[in-house]
This record gives sequence, structure tokens and C-alpha cells, in this order.
Amino acid sequence: PKTKKYIIDRLAERGISVDYESGQIVKCEPEETLHCRALYLLRHAETVGTSEKRFMSDSSENAVLTERGVEEVGRTGIVIAGMGFDYVYYSPIPRVRQTMEIVRKWNVNSIYMEIPWMKGIDNAGWEGKAAVELKSEDYEDFYQREILHNIFAKSSLGCSWGEVLLRCIDLIDMINRLQEGKKILLISQGSIFIGLSILLHLEENLWENYDPEIFFGLKGNTSLHYGKLQYLYGEKLDYGEE
Repeated sequence: PKTKKYIIDRLAERGISVDYESGQIVKCEPEETLHCRALYLLRHAETVGTSEKRFMSDSSENAVLTERGVEEVGRTGIVIAGMGFDYVYYSPIPRVRQTMEIVRKWNVNSIYMEIPWMKGIDNAGWEGKAAVELKSEDYEDFYQREILHNIFAKSSLGCSWGEVLLRCIDLIDMINRLQEGKKILLISQGSIFIGLSILLHLEENLWENYDPEIFFGLKGNTSLHYGKLQYLYGEKLDYGEE
């Protein structure tokens, strides 16, 4: 786990100012630049945890893919096969690897690279629980992290949005160093998409249109959010209807 000071100092190097007490981002400029040709993210497929609207950790028992998730991401894999990605980056988290293996059955021409540190929010310590079942102190951490956007708040054994932002900065640096002019697909967690969205200024306001309960599959139709392609940067590739 990174200290507050370390997170603040590293983000400050990229033009991001964070209030030490509230953990809120008070300034985010300038936007990051990528040298790749196109960047998309595929969020991992639906899991048992999301289908039951309960928290997961990186390796909890409820983090395996559902049959519906497997079927849906299989259809997405067929679409991806026609998009011509040069590289596919994926994280080692089991549900992400499961998703990647399904995609790779259809998309065999890309180069696949596992990025060990490309990990999003980990809700370790809250596994198997709905938000309303969290202990009062844990719910306060959830409220701070997700409603008040305190980037230092985290689950009892998990990680913070600040740590995710640092990983996204490292990801941008790696892409710029190694993949100039290439078309890249990330297979990862939704929080990597959010982190990159903040750094790339995809929304006019930070956390715009962000509903944490929908994001973490705690309410709503999970099939609308998992196993879907999301555009991040550069050329918009032709992939028809999802």
C-alpha cells in the first residue's frame, strides 16, 4: 500500500493536485497524451459476485464468471477479432484471465501481454457482502471512497483509487514507451477505465455520470456493464453493433 504523501507527490508530478485531508482531487491538468493509434478497454465478464450484487476481492470465490458472462464475452470476442488489435494487455486477476482466454479463442492474431500490476480496485475484506451489510466503519470507508471521492479511502484489506491512478499513469508511460502507433486492447477491471478516463479527461468533470452502486454491480442489470468494449483514446475502430 502507498502512503498518502507518496500518492500526492506522484500525482503532483502529472499536474494533479489532491487535498491531503479530504482526499479529493482539486485540480487535474494537463490531460495525458498517448502515442498509440487506438486504445480500448474490455471490462471482465459478469461474475457470480456481480450477478448477486455483492462485493468481490481479486481472488474471492464469488469472483468466477457466470455462464451468462461467458456467453456474452464470447460474442464480444467475435467482434474484437475484426478490429485488428496489435496488442492485448491483461491483468493476472482470475476473472480477467478467464475473460482474456475466451477472447483469445476468437482473436488469435494479436500479441498478448500479462501486466502483473494492472489491477483496479480490490474490495478485499468486504467479499460476499452487499453494501448495506457492511459494518459501520467499513460503510464509512465505502461512502468516503465512492460518494465523497476520497482517493485514499479503501476496504479493510483492499486498495484505494489513488493507487489505481498511479497504476494507470504507469500504464500510460509503458504504452508510450513501447507501443507507439499500435492498436491496443486492455482487458481489465472497470476501475482501470475510470482511472484512465480521469487522466485522459474523457469527461468534462471528474467522476461525471459515475454511480458507484451500478459500477460495482450492487444494483441494476449487471449484463449492461460487464464484458463490454469501451473506447478510451485515438482512432475509433469500426466494430459495428456490440
